[in-house]
Amino acid sequence: MAKVLCVSPSGFYAWNISCKQTSKRQQAQQHRDERIKAAFDDSKQQNGARRIQET
Repeated sequence: MAKVLCVSPSGFYAWNISCKQTSKRQQAQQHRDERIKAAFDDSKQQNGARRIQET
């Protein structure tokens, strides 16, 4: 694959590994999404975005 892309093998594998790791921003977004889902489920799926945002 490295030859096809005309890059060094070490560079290709470094890039490949970095794609599999989640960034701090992605981790923060995932944590936020879990908190929002928990708040929605706690309200028996009745509260919308405005009420969830207040909590």
